[in-house]
Amino acid sequence: DAAYDALATEVSADWQARLGQVGLRLPDPSLGDMLRAQAAYMLINQTGPAMQPGPRNYNRSFIRDGMATSAVLLRMGEAKVARDYLAWYSAHGVHANGLVSPILNDDGSVNTGFGSDIEYDSQGQYVSLVADVARLDGGPESVRAYLPKVKAALRFLQELRERTLVPGYMASQPSPERFAGILAPSISHEGYPSPTHSYWDDYWGLKGWHDGAWLAESLGDPDTARWAREQYTALHDALAASIRATMAWKGIDFIPSSADLGDGDPTGVSIALDPTGAQDVLPAEALRTTFARYLDDVRKRNQPGALYAYTPYEIRNVLSYVHLNQPDAADELL
Repeated sequence: DAAYDALATEVSADWQARLGQVGLRLPDPSLGDMLRAQAAYMLINQTGPAMQPGPRNYNRSFIRDGMATSAVLLRMGEAKVARDYLAWYSAHGVHANGLVSPILNDDGSVNTGFGSDIEYDSQGQYVSLVADVARLDGGPESVRAYLPKVKAALRFLQELRERTLVPGYMASQPSPERFAGILAPSISHEGYPSPTHSYWDDYWGLKGWHDGAWLAESLGDPDTARWAREQYTALHDALAASIRATMAWKGIDFIPSSADLGDGDPTGVSIALDPTGAQDVLPAEALRTTFARYLDDVRKRNQPGALYAYTPYEIRNVLSYVHLNQPDAADELL
């Protein structure tokens, strides 16, 4: 049909004009095409400024998805989309006490379903979003207007940590020292049905303090930068101690996912390596063991008769092997 062909050509030209100008040098050109296609899907899934993780189940915007989507689109020449999302989320999702709502409905109202005020990875993710916009489009001065909200989000992050420092906290539990100085329990990690001291939140907390310090320093606020660096160190050291205390309590040789259970989740641990960049918080030998066993598990899924299944989240683990200087394992998993 000539009319269809003409329309398809027009639409293709529009996408090429929008996403085809980013220079990519890769050994396989199809990889660049794949990246551009994914960026297009991200844009298609939007409802107004609200970034959404997919077209099927969600009429909501999660800050964790929007932050990650913005990180891609900023690199694909779509800075305005990321800036619009930041402005929209800042206006509707950052509260006076610094709580960053993890989920907004597509009309900008706060989603009040279960967990709407007990997902604490959102604090660090919001600050990271502001920092990404600054780093990748326009510089720190271009996000100065968001500094008060960044500081409020960080103050709430400090409050979350202080909740676990009160005398007698979790004293009825064995080895209660494993809870001291990490963030309060939440349901951010989707593997837990009730609030849990998940290290996932702590990794994102470190990212928030790191990026908050950089933003404040860059914007001429040395007092806030100093405070953020001090809080980063305090959370870093408490987290390192907690992980080791949980390992000792549980008698395990891998990185636990939570202080409550001492359970394993390599895909959650991956956040500590990238984008948080806090590999030094993890016991080195336990980290190697964690991902060696994960790769063994992946290989077992390919055995005859095995049920092959995976979660999309597992793609994060590819970068973990890169950070562990295991490129062959990264390539195999990819």
